[in-house]
Amino acid sequence: MSSFKNNDYMLTTMKLKFTGIILIALFFQCSQTFLIAQTVKICAECKKAIEGSFIEYKGKFFHSEHFVCSKCNKPLGGKVFYETDDGLFDKECYEEFIAPRCSFCGKPLSDEYIVSNELKYHKSCFEKNIAIRCVICSEIIEGTYSVDHWGNKFHTDHRNEIPECSFCGRLMTKEIAGGGFRYSDGTDICKDCGENAIKDISRARKITQQIRLQLEKQGIKIQYGDIPLKLVGRDELQEDEKTDGHKTRGITHQKLTYTNKSVSSRNISISLQYGMPELSFVATAAHELMHVYQYLNSPDNNNPALCEGSCNFASYLILRENDDKLATYILKSMEEDEDPHYGAGYRRVKAMVEKKGIAFWLESLKKSKSFPSGY
Repeated sequence: MSSFKNNDYMLTTMKLKFTGIILIALFFQCSQTFLIAQTVKICAECKKAIEGSFIEYKGKFFHSEHFVCSKCNKPLGGKVFYETDDGLFDKECYEEFIAPRCSFCGKPLSDEYIVSNELKYHKSCFEKNIAIRCVICSEIIEGTYSVDHWGNKFHTDHRNEIPECSFCGRLMTKEIAGGGFRYSDGTDICKDCGENAIKDISRARKITQQIRLQLEKQGIKIQYGDIPLKLVGRDELQEDEKTDGHKTRGITHQKLTYTNKSVSSRNISISLQYGMPELSFVATAAHELMHVYQYLNSPDNNNPALCEGSCNFASYLILRENDDKLATYILKSMEEDEDPHYGAGYRRVKAMVEKKGIAFWLESLKKSKSFPSGY
């Protein structure tokens, strides 16, 4: 969240006030005679008595020729002028030498102006060119506001009015993501993410095979034949998931057959959510393939944080070289995930690999049910 505050400061023009000679009639009951005495006024500039016309300003009196601009010394009588700590200035001198300048157009600020982030602007310059406007309603934003991963700034209240894309986190408006729609399973997806959504099983299998080969280059070799793959709705995943409510987009199934207490056959399959945008599909497929690797190489029922953290790290290995904004959004979401298994587990695995390397991590998965000491 960010915030700013408009600070309007108005310079008011001072209007000259002229007064005539004040006569005070003094009535004396002496020989029935009236005497008229004139009050003597002293010029605040030259300290001499004023005869004739004068200018009064803030309770002080001046000869007309002594009430002048502090810069050019021209009389101010009858003119608009400005007062600062340095004196009085006519409009021309004030704008040329004294007035602050608009940080946008560079012209003098002689009347009302706005201060934002310690910079000064004409009100019109600020509103047309500087003010933060909501990308959704186009109104100027005052106070706090929301900024998504994509840099869109908007009134926070819009979050309560507009659904968010389940995959990229953007509000599904035409202005931000081209609009959006909802799958029959209740999943919201924006138009941009929907344009390359994986809905065809043959395409899904091709991408999954490519990811499997990429993981193998990292040393994660999955020694298993073809892995059956299904695209299913979010509702079917929810019925099958065992993750205490964590947002699951894929599940790896393993069915073991035992003979004389030993595994005689193993059947593994993967279900992935239907209609994910391609990069979300890639991340999810890498995650589930890492589950397959652990089924084949790790002790049963290993530590959930090590298990899920390792699967998210496999997603990281595939996405880390991709500079697409959706890839960086997915990686940031994993980095900030507060879940003790998917989030904290991922960060622990990442820290271990950064210090010890991939080979150490994979060997640890084979030997132990939990993290090595120190991680």
